[in-house]
Amino acid sequence: MMMGLLKRTSGNLKILGFDPEKNPVELRKKVGYVAEEQKMYDWMNVKEIINFCKPFYPQWDEELEKKLIDIFELKYEQKLKNLSRGAYKKVALLLALCHKPEIIILDDPFRGLDPVSRKEFLEGVIFLLKEERKTIFFSTHIIGEVEEIGDTAGIIEKGELLLSERIEELKKKFKKIEVEFKSNISEVDLPEIVKIEKDKKKFILFVKNFNNTFINKLRSYEIEKINIFDLSLEQIFMLLAGNR
Repeated sequence: MMMGLLKRTSGNLKILGFDPEKNPVELRKKVGYVAEEQKMYDWMNVKEIINFCKPFYPQWDEELEKKLIDIFELKYEQKLKNLSRGAYKKVALLLALCHKPEIIILDDPFRGLDPVSRKEFLEGVIFLLKEERKTIFFSTHIIGEVEEIGDTAGIIEKGELLLSERIEELKKKFKKIEVEFKSNISEVDLPEIVKIEKDKKKFILFVKNFNNTFINKLRSYEIEKINIFDLSLEQIFMLLAGNR
């Protein structure tokens, strides 16, 4: 829908001020896109697919093209049909980048890639962030792969946006807390607690909106011992999606 390839059934959508359905040509001049199941003319080689795409974009950057060919360890004479899935996705990323888009949309690009290919593809994305200073909109089910490079995350479950926030702020808000109390208690009832697990005297609390006020409320239960742990973005996703 963001690229105007699928009509939306309701609501509004604009990218860089353009409606994808009303202004598809103007939008595609400014957006680089790699699809989940990218399809190209597989009978072409790398050079031929580049030469096919280049005339559509007067702003095509040949220096960037050569740089990415080297970084991705591609060869111009390679036939697309003979490339590995990882190398195929790298060609798609190169085509999406060399016309100097303002925004890059990567739609679940890791799908079907082995760990080595995912790592190499991600290194290409890191290059963009460092060298080209591009805005990248990244859709993925493999959350851990992009956690370290992302700035802002949105979590969607069954079509509903559960949250959208800077990752560093999310990690401050969501915590895992292991706590033992001085007296035997059967439950801990605080609104910030999303999930509770119990192991003998130890309570394991999964908390959202963690802050000093929450700790003060928890201390009213007379704490014997407490340990506080960060959660990964994937753990935060599972916590939100698994408790609906």
